[in-house]
Amino acid sequence: MPTLLGPDGNPVPIRSAVVQGKTTLNAENLALPGIYTLSTAEKPGAQPALAVNLPRDESDLTPVSESEIPKRLGAEGAHVALDLANLRRLIEEHRVGRTYGEHLLWLAFVLTAIEFIYANALVRGAKSGEDKVRTDAAGHVQPHAAVEA
Repeated sequence: MPTLLGPDGNPVPIRSAVVQGKTTLNAENLALPGIYTLSTAEKPGAQPALAVNLPRDESDLTPVSESEIPKRLGAEGAHVALDLANLRRLIEEHRVGRTYGEHLLWLAFVLTAIEFIYANALVRGAKSGEDKVRTDAAGHVQPHAAVEA
């Protein structure tokens, strides 16, 4: 004889009858909502048989309000964006840090300025080419051998 178990695990009374040569099972008192399981001698163990009186709010397709989503998720800090503009605004507001691109550009600018100032200081402090080359009164460059160190 098959056994029908309710969602709470208790057996449910079953009446069997033979109708037109086939055995039919009639269950009574299916008041509990949930999934009822059937166990037979051929298939031991509970096999899902039927679902009764499931809550109808699971089939409700109306959109959940924006304020209700964090409550259902159980996350107080959850933010909801329903359109692209709102999503971009939320990302901009809750950005943890900036990208490194801006910092790297500032670093390159500072290094360029330091290099420019340092290069100018070195050039001004070094002897010019005129100090190293000897010329005569007429402006002719004297041969290299005549240049004193």
